[in-house]
Amino acid sequence: MYASVVFCFAFNLFSSYYNSTTGQYIDYYEIEVKPFEQQVYPGLKKAQLVGYDGISPGPTFRMEKDREAVVRFVNRATTDLSVHLHGSYSEFAFTPLILK
Repeated sequence: MYASVVFCFAFNLFSSYYNSTTGQYIDYYEIEVKPFEQQVYPGLKKAQLVGYDGISPGPTFRMEKDREAVVRFVNRATTDLSVHLHGSYSEFAFTPLILK
């Protein structure tokens, strides 16, 4: 079961794929995380930020209940980052490596 994921800006669906094994469609979104400038405070110079396709705060994904979706984040920032979702079940596409 998938819930709605709500952030702040709407992103359009990039593409959909048909899964012949399940007989269901899978929606695909691709977002670049990259540096950009944004006016935050009036009267001051623009702030240097890192955001999603040049926006901050992050995006809104409006998804259909019970329909699978893949959201791919491409890191174009100058440092490593961690992306997480609020309000949805997130499934690993692979088995994570756990270091001890």
